[in-house]
Amino acid sequence: MAGETILVVDDNAEARDFAANYVLRPHGYRPLVAHDGEEGLRLALDANPDLIILDLEMPKMTGMEVLETLNAEGRSIPVILSTFHGSEELAVRAFRLGVKDYVAKPYQAEEMVEAIERALSEVRLRRERDRLTANLVQRVQEQKILYSIGQAVTSLLDLQQVLNRLVEAAVFITHAHAGSLLLAENGMETLILRAVQEPGERRARSARRAVKDPIAQQVLSSGQPALHSPAIGQTAASILCIPLLAKKRAIGVLRVERQPGEQVFTQNHVALLSALAGYAAIALENARLYARVEQELADRTTLYRVSSALVESIDLNDVLRTVLEEAIRTTRAERGYILLRDVPHGPLEVRFAHNLDQEVIASESFEISRSIVETVARNGEPVLTVNAREDPRFAGRESVIAYGLRSILCVPIPGSEGTQGVIYVDNHVRTGQFTTRHQDLLMAIATQASTALRNARLFAEVETERRKLEAVLRGSANAVIVADQNDRVLLLNEAARRTFGMRGRGTGILLPEVVDNPDLLSLIQHTADSGQAQWAEISLNDGRTLSVDVTPIADVGRVAVMQDITHLKELDQMKSEFVATVSHDLRSPLSSVLSLLAVLPQAGPLTPKQEEFIASARQHLTHLLQLTDELLDLGRLEAGVDLTMGPCDLAEIVRQSVEGLQARARDKGQNLSVSIAPDLPLVQGNSLRLSQVVNNLVGNAIKYTPTGGTITVRLEEETGELLLHVQDNGIGIAPADQPYIFDKFYRVQDKRTRDVSGAGLGLAIAKSAVEKHGGRIWVESEPGRGTIFHVALPAIQE
Repeated sequence: MAGETILVVDDNAEARDFAANYVLRPHGYRPLVAHDGEEGLRLALDANPDLIILDLEMPKMTGMEVLETLNAEGRSIPVILSTFHGSEELAVRAFRLGVKDYVAKPYQAEEMVEAIERALSEVRLRRERDRLTANLVQRVQEQKILYSIGQAVTSLLDLQQVLNRLVEAAVFITHAHAGSLLLAENGMETLILRAVQEPGERRARSARRAVKDPIAQQVLSSGQPALHSPAIGQTAASILCIPLLAKKRAIGVLRVERQPGEQVFTQNHVALLSALAGYAAIALENARLYARVEQELADRTTLYRVSSALVESIDLNDVLRTVLEEAIRTTRAERGYILLRDVPHGPLEVRFAHNLDQEVIASESFEISRSIVETVARNGEPVLTVNAREDPRFAGRESVIAYGLRSILCVPIPGSEGTQGVIYVDNHVRTGQFTTRHQDLLMAIATQASTALRNARLFAEVETERRKLEAVLRGSANAVIVADQNDRVLLLNEAARRTFGMRGRGTGILLPEVVDNPDLLSLIQHTADSGQAQWAEISLNDGRTLSVDVTPIADVGRVAVMQDITHLKELDQMKSEFVATVSHDLRSPLSSVLSLLAVLPQAGPLTPKQEEFIASARQHLTHLLQLTDELLDLGRLEAGVDLTMGPCDLAEIVRQSVEGLQARARDKGQNLSVSIAPDLPLVQGNSLRLSQVVNNLVGNAIKYTPTGGTITVRLEEETGELLLHVQDNGIGIAPADQPYIFDKFYRVQDKRTRDVSGAGLGLAIAKSAVEKHGGRIWVESEPGRGTIFHVALPAIQE
């Protein structure tokens, strides 16, 4: 039985008693009785019973009148009509008024019970329908609320706002008086209260403190909801904890609570809060992702700002100051300092500090900080502690207690030879001030600082060297001009300004705008084209002569060093005139003496000893006469005498010269070969002097190449020039001698060349002849490996 309330309206006491005590109570119904129709109507309206057993004939108000009144009042209480007297007409009228059944008196208890069950079955179905409908409406409403809450919290990107709104939503949908949200940290060892709504508060507020909650800890560990309801008779609060799951792992707990005496939480509340927890996990993940992106953006912005600041700093102190300022700003530290080694493996010295002075750094209370710095410098690894008081590495140390240190972060500044510096920051207000994110960010700043420090030091070194070079160049009597690969002047010294009459700075502008000497510009351009060092003598408008060396420098350009040799040229001219005069005056007497020695045997017989003396004299006189001829040749070359120019077939000149020297080469067992490219153009020159150049170079190669050696002569065309190469595998020329071998009378001082005859004029004559033809001559040699002489002569362009 369902325990429904049934109203018995009958003026017969026996009938009322039978119905109440023998029909209703034994079968679990709760009876109400009325003595007449008027009382029955009142009870029906007030008590709203589940069923009415109604008699027809009663004083004050008949059964039909009661039915009519109930219908008029809009009450749909099921009625069983019970009477001794009745008719078909009365029954029809009663059923029209909503009577469910008709039982004639007297009746059996079972008969009435069957009628009651038939009448109540419809009521019960309707009541169940209404209950289910109400439940459905409630569930739909709850789902709408959950959806709205889910939409709201998942659209939030600020993590703390998400946490606060989740707590407020949990309290609202469960009708709790308090709620909170706890997140796990350090794995699942620590629960941190992040948001809470206390009784009487309309809004949740932020929090951040570790809590110990056994129920929440159990939920975090198991990943399952926990409903804690007080036992019957207890006055404890009802508590519901739901895990927040991310990728099937509990990351926190949503907790709601009802006061003692209030209705306990149900499984419906568990389902509602679990659904909210699903939204919460999504919202937390979104907020965390957003926070991570925001943090990464902030970190990148910080690193970009630091990088920009450091790029602009080339002063070492500016770099260090910037690094420390950014370290303090990034970590929000209370104090800090930066240390640096002046030399690799040298002592660390404090360069800049924030909220610290040297006395504090040197004090006993700072011992732990110095120890950390030394450890980081030695190991090259960062040190981070979120709570120095509880960290076993530092707990109990006097400096930790004296200053109340809590958070400490120290990172190395890497260098090419180990740690070159250290950045140290600390905080004594709160634990957890520094995180691994701060450590990573400070390490990135330290890496940037390392590069900036290296650049600053290199700049300082370069600046020092530049000042030295500037002092050298300023004090140098030689003119120096440095141009880049685009012919823009990079540097010119005071001597160059004086030489070319320049005013102003001069650097940064094109070389032709600074120098108006075509010979110098041509020499510099030729250096750029050939990629090889060039030398020449150039004349200035005022009659002075400069010796110019132009050298190409990779990734820079060309350097021209000019020495005023006007005085030397004058001396050389005087010397040449003197030598020419003496040579001319000596040649006739020498020829006469040589002729007399030739006819001396005709004057009478000579002894062997006299013949030996005469032969020796003739040999020395011949050498002197040859030397005199070479000096006269050199003089004529330098004076431009007997230097008629015309088109010459250099290939034929080389071929004839080599052929004429083959006998000398064969006498020494040497292999003399010649290779001439086909279809070579002509050159403008003097065939006699060009033949003299080839003879001197090949003759020298034969002279200084040992027996059995190899001599190769090659002639080819390249970029509008004919190139002559004379290569041997002889004794070679030392690098120290190579700059002087074209000087007059210069001979290499070597024990291997002492027995080789010569006056040291052959190469000087060759050089003079080549230059008179507008060409160039240079040498490449390596002692013990041989020598190559190169001659470049301009070809006649068709």
